[in-house]
Amino acid sequence: MRLEQLKLLLLMERYETLSAVAKILNTSQSTISYNLKELEKELDTPLFSREGTHLKFTAKGRRLIPHIENIEQAQKNIINIAQKARTQTAVAGKMLIGYDSRSCGKFLVESLITLKKRMPGINASMYLTEYKNIIEKISYKEFNAGVIQTNTLNEVEILSLILSNGLNYQLLFSENIYFVAGEKHPLCKKESCRLTELMQYQFITSKKISENLYTKFLQKNGNKKELLFVPDYQTQHTLLEQCEYITFMPYSAFSEAAESHKYKLKIIKLDDFICKCNFWLLSAGKALSAAEQEMLKELYSSIQSVIKENT
Repeated sequence: MRLEQLKLLLLMERYETLSAVAKILNTSQSTISYNLKELEKELDTPLFSREGTHLKFTAKGRRLIPHIENIEQAQKNIINIAQKARTQTAVAGKMLIGYDSRSCGKFLVESLITLKKRMPGINASMYLTEYKNIIEKISYKEFNAGVIQTNTLNEVEILSLILSNGLNYQLLFSENIYFVAGEKHPLCKKESCRLTELMQYQFITSKKISENLYTKFLQKNGNKKELLFVPDYQTQHTLLEQCEYITFMPYSAFSEAAESHKYKLKIIKLDDFICKCNFWLLSAGKALSAAEQEMLKELYSSIQSVIKENT
């Protein structure tokens, strides 16, 4: 069944004779008659009664007319939509995204490159700042979105802040956090250890996430040691090699560090430690424009594509 065949029925309804319809379509009467018979054969029902060359609709044939008119209108609507889509500009504008850790920034950069390919009209920018600042700026719509890194020890506090500001959030992905030391560290010789053993050694980090973790562990253990901050990864890794220090690392960062340095790092298993590193996408909970919704939808899709490709 073809749309052209159905339209022949409408023309027969409007102009009544084969000759009139043939003239309008600039074709022969025999061609029109053949197509109508083919349609009747496919529908397995007579649409016309024939008296010589004169055709008269049967009751069954006339019953199809309103439905074919609906199809004709739907076709016009589809054409109009397509024409508008051609003339309308694609979604465009600025997208400002806050992120609170270098781990977030690492996959976010690649995601924005993917986003740019999908939506060339978007000018996306990233800002490294602490999560409280991200939440505040999204709330006041200074940022379109934010990507933050949490862990199971500070998640309740962050979630409370997000909800009190009326924001939306989605989990992007989650990975385990490990204790890591140089491969010759005394604790690496053991299959596992307890928190009290771990706290005998100095903790070191170049990331803020470790401060939250370490503070909680100090409170639990009653230890008064302070966390030693260093300016960058390279300094941190050099000190780890000395086997006097321990750090926290998500698995992705640990793998990268172990592969990219001349020395090896080892995971220290802790008997009473289970911690996840979670990455969330935040956006305003208030009414968003259609363009903002589309940008956020594409951002989420871009991030998921990058995560899928790299895991």
